[in-house]
Amino acid sequence: MNIFWQDIVGHGQLIKRLRRAIVRDRLPHALIFYGEAGIGKKKVARVLAATLLCDEAAKTGVPCGECQSCRLMKAGTHPDFGEIFPEGGVALRSIKIDKVRQLRRDASRYPTLAKSRVFIIDDAHLMNESAQNALLKTIEEPPGNVYFIFVTDSPGGLLDTVVSRCTGVKFFPLAATDVERILREGSDFTSDDAKRLAAVAGGSVEMALHLGAADGIALIADAEQFLAYLPQADRQMLLAKGEALAKNPKERVRDWLSALNVFLHDLLVIACGGQGQRSAAEEEKMRALAAHFTKERLFAMQAIVAESMVRILANVNMRLFAESVLIRLARC
Repeated sequence: MNIFWQDIVGHGQLIKRLRRAIVRDRLPHALIFYGEAGIGKKKVARVLAATLLCDEAAKTGVPCGECQSCRLMKAGTHPDFGEIFPEGGVALRSIKIDKVRQLRRDASRYPTLAKSRVFIIDDAHLMNESAQNALLKTIEEPPGNVYFIFVTDSPGGLLDTVVSRCTGVKFFPLAATDVERILREGSDFTSDDAKRLAAVAGGSVEMALHLGAADGIALIADAEQFLAYLPQADRQMLLAKGEALAKNPKERVRDWLSALNVFLHDLLVIACGGQGQRSAAEEEKMRALAAHFTKERLFAMQAIVAESMVRILANVNMRLFAESVLIRLARC
């Protein structure tokens, strides 16, 4: 398990605030780390846990890496650290009350080695209502020096009674350059492919890896090509494109919409006078494309794509759905 702050890419200011709170002994005992999926929330939570358990970190906010607590955290066997996460199939994943009851029992015990106990609840929004209610008293009146870190990309799935007892910590998407660096250092992507995936991943390493595994480079190029010919597209072209798009699995069509949404966002940034994060050549190409769209139309197109990414999750006729989306984009 990684236990060092310097191994985390991005979130520099947030990490500084957490370290400062530890040194000043002002870190709340119940935190909610929330933000988009795949941007490093759980990694930060684990290093924070290692810092809280380290023998030497109270003065610096940095794990020493040498004490017994640090060695056990690296090995993933620290007796004062616990992590629970959902179980079950993709559609039925949840954290059930039995796991929460065990966590509550563990939290009530005195620390074995460190001065504190730390528990991470990953994908916390997947706790069922009974499980969340079972934690209320424990997080409101922690038994001793205990810390709880809830990690979620859907904070709306947490009960208001849980949220009101915790301090929220907002995580923002990573910069495209950070996503690109992680892809280049931790995978077999070429530099060009890493750059292309990072540009449309919306700051999420998880999304970039997903797109890379699903032939995302071709998907990204197709979404960009669609935007390029959209200003001149006629109804026949749109129907043909919709038919071709509908032959793909639903998940791939949603990925295509996601890539399209990022391109629209970047075009909107340029249309508003902002600076993108692409290479000079890519930026020039995007500026030429942006000249074909007004800001109002780009906003309207983004709204259509966002709505379509939700609608596609329902039981829709894919051909009619795809054709309808493309025609609406052309007409708005």
